[in-house]
Amino acid sequence: FLKVAVMIVVMALLATLSFCAAARADGGAPSKKVLFINSYSFDFETVPIVVSGVEQELDGLASIQYLYMDAKYVPSQVAEEQLKRQLDDVLAQNQYDLVILGDDPALDFAMKYRQRYFAGLPLVFEDVNSYEKARRVSQDPLITGLVESFKVKENIDLARKILPQAKNLVVISDNTESARGTVEQIFAMRGAYPDLAFSVLDTSAYTTEALKEKLSSYGPDTILFYSV
Repeated sequence: FLKVAVMIVVMALLATLSFCAAARADGGAPSKKVLFINSYSFDFETVPIVVSGVEQELDGLASIQYLYMDAKYVPSQVAEEQLKRQLDDVLAQNQYDLVILGDDPALDFAMKYRQRYFAGLPLVFEDVNSYEKARRVSQDPLITGLVESFKVKENIDLARKILPQAKNLVVISDNTESARGTVEQIFAMRGAYPDLAFSVLDTSAYTTEALKEKLSSYGPDTILFYSV
C-alpha cells in the first residue's frame, strides 16, 4: 500500500508541476519549491515514511520546506493558530510552486484558509481518511491526492469466521477528523452485513480505566473493530 500511495502522490506531483530535468536552473539548485504541511509531527510513525518517499522522488527537482501541526499532541485550535503564525512568517519570505498536505487536519486547514494562504497554488493531499471529502475538494482542478483506504470487508469477513455468532460490530475510534473518515469507510459496508448492528465507541469520552471496563463488557456476540 505504501509503495502504491507514494507512487500516486508522486504522479500527482509530476502532473501538477510538470517537473522535468529542466527544473534545475543552470545546473544548480532546483528551481521549484514545495511546501509540505503535515498534520502531525515527525515522530508519528507514518510521517518519516511519507517524507522519505517524497524526498526520493523530488530529489534534484524541487526543494522542500516542512511545517508540522502537531495535531496529535495539541488541541486543534492551538495547532491551527500555531500554523497560521508559521505561515505568516514563511510566506512573507518564500513563494511556492506546490503545497503537499499530510492527513486530514492539514487538508482541512488548507481548505479553510485557501484564499488567505494558498490562492492559485496546486495542492496535493495524502492519507486523508474520507472518500467524500476527497471527492469534494478534488472538484477544484488545482487539488488532487489520495485516500488512506482500509480493507474493511476483509477484516469483517475474518472476524465473522472467528465469531460466527456475532450480531454487533463496534468500531473503536476517537473524536478526531481522521477517525470520522475511517468510521465513514467502515459504515459504508453496512449494507453488505444486514445481520450486524454497527455502532461506534468513542474512546475520547472515557478515562483509561473506564475504557477497559467498557471493552470488557462486550461478549462473543460482538466484533470489536479497532480503527483510529
